[in-house]
Amino acid sequence: MTDGFDMSEYLDVFLQEADDQLLTLEENMVKLEQEDAPQDVLQAIFRAAHTLKGASASMGFTQLAEVTHILENVLDALRNEQIKTSTDLVDATFKALDCMRALKEEAAQGVQGTVPDEVIQDTLTSLKTILAESQGDRMEAQEAGGGPVGMELAAHDMETISEAVERGYNVFQVHIKLKEGCPLKGIRAALIVNDMNDHGEVVKTAPPSEDLEEERFDHEFVALTVTQSTETEIMESVKKLAEIDEVSVEAVKADEVVAAQDKADDEAAEAADAAEAAVAAAAEEAGDPDVKPAAAAADAPAQQAQGGPSRQVATVRVNVEQLDNLMNYVAELVIDRTMLEQIRASLAQQRGTQDDIVARLEESVSGIRRRTTELQEEIMKARLLPIANVFNRFPRMVRDLAKKAGKEIDFQVSGGETELDRSVLEFIADPLIHILRNAVDHGIEPPDVREEAGKPRKGAVDLNARHEENHIVIEVTDDGRGIDPEKVKAAAIRRGQLTEEVAARMSRREVYDLIFAPGTSTADQITDVSGRGVGMDIVKTNIERLNGQIDIQSQVGVGTTMAVRLPLTLAIIQALMVSSRQRIYAIPLSAVEETERRPRSDVDTVRGRETITVRDKVIPLIDLSGALSYSREVPPPEESDQLYIVVVSVGEKLAGLIVDRLVGEQEVVIKSLGKFIGEIHGISGATILGDGTVALIVDVGALLNRVVDEIQQPALA
Repeated sequence: MTDGFDMSEYLDVFLQEADDQLLTLEENMVKLEQEDAPQDVLQAIFRAAHTLKGASASMGFTQLAEVTHILENVLDALRNEQIKTSTDLVDATFKALDCMRALKEEAAQGVQGTVPDEVIQDTLTSLKTILAESQGDRMEAQEAGGGPVGMELAAHDMETISEAVERGYNVFQVHIKLKEGCPLKGIRAALIVNDMNDHGEVVKTAPPSEDLEEERFDHEFVALTVTQSTETEIMESVKKLAEIDEVSVEAVKADEVVAAQDKADDEAAEAADAAEAAVAAAAEEAGDPDVKPAAAAADAPAQQAQGGPSRQVATVRVNVEQLDNLMNYVAELVIDRTMLEQIRASLAQQRGTQDDIVARLEESVSGIRRRTTELQEEIMKARLLPIANVFNRFPRMVRDLAKKAGKEIDFQVSGGETELDRSVLEFIADPLIHILRNAVDHGIEPPDVREEAGKPRKGAVDLNARHEENHIVIEVTDDGRGIDPEKVKAAAIRRGQLTEEVAARMSRREVYDLIFAPGTSTADQITDVSGRGVGMDIVKTNIERLNGQIDIQSQVGVGTTMAVRLPLTLAIIQALMVSSRQRIYAIPLSAVEETERRPRSDVDTVRGRETITVRDKVIPLIDLSGALSYSREVPPPEESDQLYIVVVSVGEKLAGLIVDRLVGEQEVVIKSLGKFIGEIHGISGATILGDGTVALIVDVGALLNRVVDEIQQPALA
């Protein structure tokens, strides 16, 4: 840390910034490998490394700053086309990112030494090897008559040199080699640069001046200077200084400088022409072909200065705990609002709707209802985050998996701007990781196999997100081998999950559901990524915990699509309130297909289980309270000739829940049952009603899965 200045209060800001920059680096390095170095990607990578280096150095995290600095040098060489994108370069970069992330975690935990020195040194060696190759290429270019060694000249540098040449100044490239073991070489380099400045102006050094000052160089450096002095005068002046081993001065030809300046001017002009053409094309498409792009561009600053149409959006970072607290307060307000509505209804029943107090209370309740709804919506929006926060982790993962499996994969991501509540976002990453791993390792075929099948060597894996009403749908699609239903059934039969008779009667969708059973795998061989039958059962369990659904569409030899459907939030949901044996339950409305009142005579018995036919489909019936094991606490009501049935679904599974009565639809706040109660099968949480009573929220997925298991057991016996 900096002496006499406590930087700890800035640690949280630094860690957040470091996370952002590391994510930018990782995401764009994958793009770089795929898209062959577009300039905007290169600039984004370099800026991220440069920002992280400066922040790390300011905070006193020297090891992180050192690794980032060497990475910055590699990226600078890449940006200046001194090296080309290669697998080795990307691998070295990712190794550096892993090391940097580990060092960042050290900083977060306030400890040192958790990252072994050999890991750091191996990372630095990999980067320096790439950098050494680029420096060798630059020396060869210099010998062939190229420009200054290791220097990127900015526009103002070029202008300075061009003006000097026009005025008759000399342009020299001075190569200085210090003696081995030279003490305080940073100070020595500064003295040499100052001496040359006495004869003219040092325009640029390689390495840059800040690296010279901090001694981040070996014993050699190069200075580009404009001067009226001769080569001999410069050389003799530098040689007089101490600790100098060798000095060489080479004149940079004026025509080379002019040519470089002309090339830079031409490139700038081409960029301006392209921008102007793009503006004109956009204007023409918008129906205004007469617009003058240059004039429009010139007017933009004036419009901004006068408060015209250009507007900046102000943002501020908020602690996640504060958002959670706000959500809890809104949830309590929703409960209080429901209580007020019940009080108003009771008063209206007692005193009549025309009563003055009832009317005034109705007006107040209406206003509170409107304001709490608006407040709830705004808080929900504040909690929404782009799903890109999760998606951005996957390009690197897919690349590494493909490389390990010896496969070529074109991984495309879309819909990253789709927003999702952070409570859902936290839990969706793991299921998606398992799905993508299976797509890469188990879905996409090896390149040679794909060629034999008439497919491109490079397999396609697409990850997409989109909104559908109050849900978000995430799809993972691959053009691989597809899921063979016969292989799935055979694997299930081998494991004793099915008999051959039951398997023969199964539909394709029922077969796909077997993939989510623990231990089911059709992989020809086990790898360290997949093939053990572990993972997809976790996917299904985690998605159903989010009140979500997963659907599979597949065709052998063509590919597979897995679609995950999730609610936008887990905090507040719309629910159908029902009563069963004197208890109130909340059934998530997203799982409700319809409600029916049917005569008991419609109930049939199949394999000892009550069923009912709904739209020509036989579905099992579940006594809600009995399924939740409350039958011993409260005796069942007297049997009635009429049954209230709530038809619910999870994926393609349907069942009818038998209840005593329907209470109505209501917006409910989900409360955790807490660690002392633990998980209760068939219950996902609880909510507080307006009268203060607690209603349990039904886990429809868990109930339906248990029914399916019970139905299949007799068939397996």
